[in-house]
Amino acid sequence: MRDTSRSEPDLKVFISSRQTPEMTRPRQDAKRAVESFPNCRAWLFEDMPASSEKPNDRYVRNAHEADYVVWLVGEETKQPVVDEIHACMNAEGRLLAFILPNKSNDVQTQDLMHEASEYATWHEVEDIDDLYENVKASLSDEINRLIRNPVPRGREHRLRELQRESIARCEQYFITLGVSDAVAGEMASCREVGYSPSLPDGGVVKICGAQGVGKTLAAERILQRTIENAIADSSEPFPVFVRARDKNRPLSESVEVAIGSHAVPSIQGAIVIVDGLDEVGVTSANRILEEADIYVRTNPKAVVVVTTRPMLGLTEVEHNLTVPKLSDSEALALISKAAGRSVGQGHLFWLDEPLREVANLPLFAIMIGSEFAENPNFAYPTQTHLVAQVARRALQRMDDRTEDIEYLLQQLSIKVIHNKGGIAKSEVHRREAVRNKLLNTRLIAEENNKIDFTLSVFREWFGARAIVERELSFDQLKPELEQWVIPITIAMRSEDEDLGISLMSSLASTDPGIASKVLEELDDNRFVAGTKNPPIDRTSQELGLAIRKSVEDWRAGLGSELMREIGPVNENGALCPLGISVASNWASISWYKGSKKLDPIVEAPDFDRHRAGRNIDPGWRSLLSTTVNPTKYWPWVLTKDMLLDSLKEEIESMRLSLMSVDAVRELSYEFARKLARTRYGARYRNHKAIPIAAILAFIRENLHDTAYLSAVSSPYGNKELQAIASNFSRMIADGEIFIKDPWPGPDKILSAGKTSRRRFGEYSDERLLERVIAIFEAALRIYRDMTATYFKNLGTGSRRRLILPAKLEGRLIIPSSYDSYRDSPVLTWWPRSADKNEQSRVDFRLEYEDDDTHDRIERMIESASAENLERFGMSISHHGMLPSLERNKRGLDFERPATELAYEWLNDDLREIDWAG
Repeated sequence: MRDTSRSEPDLKVFISSRQTPEMTRPRQDAKRAVESFPNCRAWLFEDMPASSEKPNDRYVRNAHEADYVVWLVGEETKQPVVDEIHACMNAEGRLLAFILPNKSNDVQTQDLMHEASEYATWHEVEDIDDLYENVKASLSDEINRLIRNPVPRGREHRLRELQRESIARCEQYFITLGVSDAVAGEMASCREVGYSPSLPDGGVVKICGAQGVGKTLAAERILQRTIENAIADSSEPFPVFVRARDKNRPLSESVEVAIGSHAVPSIQGAIVIVDGLDEVGVTSANRILEEADIYVRTNPKAVVVVTTRPMLGLTEVEHNLTVPKLSDSEALALISKAAGRSVGQGHLFWLDEPLREVANLPLFAIMIGSEFAENPNFAYPTQTHLVAQVARRALQRMDDRTEDIEYLLQQLSIKVIHNKGGIAKSEVHRREAVRNKLLNTRLIAEENNKIDFTLSVFREWFGARAIVERELSFDQLKPELEQWVIPITIAMRSEDEDLGISLMSSLASTDPGIASKVLEELDDNRFVAGTKNPPIDRTSQELGLAIRKSVEDWRAGLGSELMREIGPVNENGALCPLGISVASNWASISWYKGSKKLDPIVEAPDFDRHRAGRNIDPGWRSLLSTTVNPTKYWPWVLTKDMLLDSLKEEIESMRLSLMSVDAVRELSYEFARKLARTRYGARYRNHKAIPIAAILAFIRENLHDTAYLSAVSSPYGNKELQAIASNFSRMIADGEIFIKDPWPGPDKILSAGKTSRRRFGEYSDERLLERVIAIFEAALRIYRDMTATYFKNLGTGSRRRLILPAKLEGRLIIPSSYDSYRDSPVLTWWPRSADKNEQSRVDFRLEYEDDDTHDRIERMIESASAENLERFGMSISHHGMLPSLERNKRGLDFERPATELAYEWLNDDLREIDWAG
């Protein structure tokens, strides 16, 4: 039998202690315990041969290289032992400390023990005779644990380092909000301060809430809890903390770098926290969410937690958590903690209403507490004033002029908002002394050689001040509007009314989607002083001018084509006369689309006095009576809601698609089938052979009798009927006689009186695929036609328009047990970008279900997602049933599957920018 030699050297166990006569026996007992294991070798200095190395260099090198260091803690400790233990900890080695029976320990021993206590757990040896068994038991446990659950060297050391960093960040948050250093330290270590929700076992979790509700603090508390669990049990998930603003590589790489060799995510799992999605804009945020989804699907034991304010257009995730507001008692407790003294309910009673309303949000509760500590009688009318005061108090710590420091912070905010993250020190200011002054305000901090504001509320505040003080013009903001939504909102709440109106007008006429987001922020009352509406202090003429101006702004932003369909404009595209009446804080508004020539602004007709409008000129549209909000942006809110209602009607009627040939083809077939089922069309019961000429003649005879048409064919309007008639005329000119289904129909012939037990049983698999491809190709064309005609400016950042032209790939999955109506084919599809000079196309293929179907398709989706993430920062995939062949979502007997699919995509796009009906 051939001998086989071991290829790995024995484990080296370094014995560290003073080399004195009284330590000779403990060192030899430790050596015997180590070498009782067949693959372990003890390293003791006295057993080693002569060497050219200096003694201290030799100690340190071997302690650094050792697999284990056994430290025998005696009464005294000298520098060589200190160096050996430090070498072990610096190398993230495994330290086993045994405190021998001693009368006392000298100061150096106590100091080193204190250092090591955060790195390893020691064992007190009660009797020196027990040391052999104690060392042997510890090594046995270590080896068994490493075999069962490999724990990389230095794991606990790294975890404790992460713990200290997290607590330090919390402390910095509180100091930035004005809390004293001593109180901030106590609050940072107090787990009762902050929300710490439980997490699912896997998937992506979104923690959402308004500014100030404590999302970042919740993220830190989750991180700290995860660290504690991982220290106590090495099989628990390893924690990773990433700021969205600081992420400069794909999420999987960020996690890999952060974990290093300290854990294996596929074994222990990982809890990855990405804080502040809202700070990087919706496009970058969706990119991160896509990366998170891919990561958790690749690593089933991983959880990715993201924090964000509510954002229009943010991708949905599997798990959603909302940070709750503080109860009144919790708010008072937090305010008292921040103030460093007891604050009662009576103190809050004297606060202005806007501050009382936000006292239940931790961010503002802490600022209120810090103000109570400085000035118990403070009075600020709004949250904005409170934020401003905390910022000014931070600036007053400086010897320099406050204006100079504030200017530098404004410039810093411009740079970090533009950069979507911290900037290099050299970009802050060339002089280190100036940078240090800014850091001394404690409003900003340096981390990983980058400087950024500690809290987003101050980044946004100084960004807003830069806008108010005209350091930034709207033209400079225009390329990055999405990143400036919050600072713009705060600037528009300033006392500079002319600036606010100018900004709102520019937003509406430039980017209606961003304008809508700003209006949404303005509406949440976070920066509003009170909510009661006093009597209107403007005349009907002044209010009418403001309303007409807001409509003109929306028209500039939305485009003339869309405004012709949804806006108060006449056939020539001119804005219709506005009727308006004002009483107290109510306004009655109507638009005139009749033939009379009226002034641009006139008195609104009194619908009530004229018997519900029967004696009123029919050119007047229905009357809108509404309260008038005192804010200067009310005209844009009013007219946006008006346009949105009209857009909703247009989308529900699917009238915007009438310029598309494919949409009109579907509409014509639907109309013909419906008509064939009425009494008029009784002789055309066979809907596969409906004569076009007869249908066209019927339309021409009854085009103006809408009541009759409604009775026989559903309520089609003149626009639809004219489009259908034009389509039928063209078909006749092309030599067509009968109207047919525009999409490939059934190709199986069933026996007379027989019906299929299978859904789509009249279709072969190949014909069903052909039909689905044709419908999707038409849907792409209809979607392209609608967006190019009506939505050039609206939704330009939408996910689908971003990737057009596109190649839609997919699989039509035929179920393995396809023998009943309940079993149905399923379509899974995803887009890949095409070259700009290509046409959009569809590449769907048949897939017969087996055990590996899901995995095969998942790999294809991941490949496409990776490509789209790299190119566009997002990916799209869809998995679901086929477009119905019998009833559509509107509950009608017949359907327009391609048109409805195009509208589904359009609605998704509009929903992302708050312009969906």
